[in-house]
Amino acid sequence: MSSTYLRITSPSAEQQNFPTPVPAPVIYFKNKLSTNRPDHPDGTQILLIEDDIQDVELIKALLKKAKHFPATLTHVETLEQGFEYLRQGKIDIVLCDLFLPDQQGLETFCEIYAQFPEVPIIILSGLTDENLAIETLQQGAQDYLVKGEFDRNLLVRAMRYGMERQRLLLALKGQTEALRVSEEQFRTMIIRNADGVVIIDHNRVIQFVNPAAESLMNCKAEKLQGELWCGSLVVGETTELDIRSSYGKIVIAEIQLVEIQWEGKKAYMASLRDITTRKELEIAQKQLNDELERRVKERTVELRVANAQLQVLEIKLRQSLMKEKELNNFKSRIISSISHEYRTPLTTISSSAAILERYCHKMDMNPQVKHCRRIQSMVQHLTGLVDDVLFLNKPECDQLYLQVEPIDLVRFCSKLVDEIKSKTTDKHQLLFSHEGDFKEFTSDPKLLRQMLTNLLSNAIKYSPQGGKIELNLKYNNNQVILEVTDEGIGIPKHDQGELFNSFSRGSNIGSIAGIGLGLSIVKSYVEQHQGKIAMESEIGVGTSVRVSLPCKHSAVSGRPLATLREQPSA
Repeated sequence: MSSTYLRITSPSAEQQNFPTPVPAPVIYFKNKLSTNRPDHPDGTQILLIEDDIQDVELIKALLKKAKHFPATLTHVETLEQGFEYLRQGKIDIVLCDLFLPDQQGLETFCEIYAQFPEVPIIILSGLTDENLAIETLQQGAQDYLVKGEFDRNLLVRAMRYGMERQRLLLALKGQTEALRVSEEQFRTMIIRNADGVVIIDHNRVIQFVNPAAESLMNCKAEKLQGELWCGSLVVGETTELDIRSSYGKIVIAEIQLVEIQWEGKKAYMASLRDITTRKELEIAQKQLNDELERRVKERTVELRVANAQLQVLEIKLRQSLMKEKELNNFKSRIISSISHEYRTPLTTISSSAAILERYCHKMDMNPQVKHCRRIQSMVQHLTGLVDDVLFLNKPECDQLYLQVEPIDLVRFCSKLVDEIKSKTTDKHQLLFSHEGDFKEFTSDPKLLRQMLTNLLSNAIKYSPQGGKIELNLKYNNNQVILEVTDEGIGIPKHDQGELFNSFSRGSNIGSIAGIGLGLSIVKSYVEQHQGKIAMESEIGVGTSVRVSLPCKHSAVSGRPLATLREQPSA
């Protein structure tokens, strides 16, 4: 908390006719500094003109406790002593009693206000005379406070408001004077303007016409003033007016309107300019332009055929360049994704192998087994990545065949969930449920396993905080419905339509590993099985992937699996 003080000063001994000087008492207190401090280093300079010592002490006590209002209080007992301080020009506000030893009543305020109208004055009176208070305020006082009926906050507020009102009043007076000067300059300017100027009030009545407008309209201002303006009053719109001169020639005037204040009221100023010569030149120019346009049209027809041929070639070239660019981008994305995903397991394998090679003779069996299992796990991970890439690569895909056979789905899914559950941490809760009476279901078990593994692995991977991972199996109208639901990070809506393309991933995955092949492989299997796949996701809530497959697969066993690769968009 900053330490500030309220300094109370008194007039010199000579001013008070005292035989010896009396030192000014200083009252220290602590409060927070105001955000709007006066220009004086000691805060607001207050002059208190009061001959009652009890009232003086009360004012001192109130100001001493005032928060956010640093001030210096100067106290005098007579009006003449107050004038001495006011003449020095360092007073921000005056607190004055109406009844002083050298002046009584309303005249006390009037004398101060007459000599120092720029200083705000607040009356402190023991009289509860409402008429006197109103008259004082009408004469120019900022406030009228009755002694004993105000507290610290009211006093400070009255002084703050009084100083601000006085500042605004002085600013208003200055602006009023500036406005008067500006209006005189404006009137002089439009009188001497070479363009015609007409002032019209909001009732369309002409109030002023300058000499240039008189000459242009061939009519005296006295005759035009008071007449109705027949033209448009749309501000910013440019119009033209034909004026017939006394010798029969038509004069064309261009008119522009702006909104102004004229004698304190809303009005319009119309600026008239003689554009007769310009219009004649425009007519001649238009004739030349018409001839030129005719010649251009003839030439345009000749060029149009050539341009059409060039456009066809340009479109073909642009399409070729676009395809090449998309293929290059796709290739770069594949290389970047695969390189990044392979680097981590290869680093782990290299690290564990180096440790076994260097320290195996010093290590117990458990650490050696741990590193061997780590190497095996990374090899399995790399094998899965290679399988995913080969699945989407045309030469390998041509060798894949759909080997369908009957599958006990409940047992198949339960066993798969148990296998995956054994490899996950305790923070993920894998659940399997099934509904309905399942009939015979035929499919390729290897590809079905790969599809479900991808869905469940994605659910676990993109649920870094853990939570439930549910696989729900339903039978409905000869359809098998497999739904995997998680409570993970979710997928932004603008990414959901692209995630079934190869090497596409959500924009909110952060540092989560992956190359973006899982869902594309799932979609490949679903489409080969004449099924459907749908996704629902919300950021921060989770994702649900729903796969619908027919119970009976119509493909013949041994049929090659169609290649599903991401095609560059046109």
